[in-house]
Amino acid sequence: MRNSSDPRLRRRLPKDAAYPKLAGHDVVVYTDAYNDPSKAVEQVSGCDAVVLTNERVSLPRRVIERLPSLKFICQTSVKVAHIDIAACTEQGIVFPRAATPGTAVISRPLNLRGGSSLRRLRHLPHEVARLKQGHWQSTVGTRLFGKTLGVYAFGNIGSAMAKVDAPSA
Repeated sequence: MRNSSDPRLRRRLPKDAAYPKLAGHDVVVYTDAYNDPSKAVEQVSGCDAVVLTNERVSLPRRVIERLPSLKFICQTSVKVAHIDIAACTEQGIVFPRAATPGTAVISRPLNLRGGSSLRRLRHLPHEVARLKQGHWQSTVGTRLFGKTLGVYAFGNIGSAMAKVDAPSA
């Protein structure tokens, strides 16, 4: 079993209704910080997937090669300098990321915003539920054309949203 040096830094997610998609999976959360990459080997040895928080854990080739059962790595950051992508590829480990570094930070929120807008304006949850019950579409929904988008912050993501939703010339 994977053990952390301090049990207070290791916990298991509860197997209840809050995590239905994780039912049947052993999920362990580590919250300790360390500078030694070999600590990752100790903690995730035997794991199929790893979710990293930003670039706090370094996964160089010497660590990747010591994790033969690892199949998938994802993280909450788009920075990848701390992960040996070539070693992951050679070991058959899937590491999804944007094709161009930095684009994911903008494209993911744009995609989510677009999907969320369509969901609300076209009443998708309601219509999907009706379809599953064998009923036809009951609402027309609202068109996006001609609507005004309010952008709360105008940083990288807000600026990209404004460009996407800008009226065409």
